[in-house]
Amino acid sequence: MNIISFKKRRALMARPDRSELVRRVADAIRRGEIDLAEWLIGEHGTDSSQSAECLNLLGVIAVAEDDWRKAKRCWRRATEIDSAYQPALRNLRRYYELNEFGKSGEELCLGDEPEFSREREGDES
Repeated sequence: MNIISFKKRRALMARPDRSELVRRVADAIRRGEIDLAEWLIGEHGTDSSQSAECLNLLGVIAVAEDDWRKAKRCWRRATEIDSAYQPALRNLRRYYELNEFGKSGEELCLGDEPEFSREREGDES
């Protein structure tokens, strides 16, 4: 288990907006810093349980911890909150394909991929 250094915590203390949070958490996941990713979402507060973006990332973290049942619950909850949130929908598709066919053409989606940032920008217009 990684311990987050005091300096790193201090640098991360400013509460980011959701898109910045998604970027930071996704970066931590890609670096293999799962503890940091969980901590960042936890620092976001109770908003994370009502955010499709955060629930999707919690699902990806669950996969990293080999807890596929939790991942599925997170992704389903994300799609209940936002039925059009593509990263969670793709992750659910991947989960289904892996269970049914043993393989999937889908990669895990963290939500910060370029095609999703363009979607979100369009939603805000």
